[in-house]
Amino acid sequence: MCQTGSTRRHLSDSHSTGEGDFYLIARHRRVAVGDWSSEFPRGMGEQGEDPLTTAIDELHEETGLWAQPDAIRQLHRLHADAGMVQDDVRVMEMLLDSASSIPAVDSGHHGSDWELEDLQLLRSADITNMIRDGLHIDGPTIAACSIREIDKLSR
Repeated sequence: MCQTGSTRRHLSDSHSTGEGDFYLIARHRRVAVGDWSSEFPRGMGEQGEDPLTTAIDELHEETGLWAQPDAIRQLHRLHADAGMVQDDVRVMEMLLDSASSIPAVDSGHHGSDWELEDLQLLRSADITNMIRDGLHIDGPTIAACSIREIDKLSR
């Protein structure tokens, strides 16, 4: 991972299935806040790595899922905190064919990420309600969800 200079992260956003649009959310253990956080799978890429490769690799590392390059698109680019860090965050939409392609949803540990467990597929309205009720407080996830919802309105 890139520790200096510009960092590149992706936020694994929504998944369209035959049953409608869902968001893939996972619980991550976040040492910095001493608690679990419900958020989109995400991660940092290597220096010089393109965002598409980072998105595919991070999704697989955290969930065991593979996304096809033609099923991924960049929704937005942002800085998580331009006053504190130099970063280059990409919000990526990753589409899966069906919910059945997501193994063991709502079960324990997935992929190789020791901090991640409990994958959940949630509808947009469910996430909106959870944000409103203070159950989702992860800034990057709230930003990515908002960007995805704005993108849906413009289509």
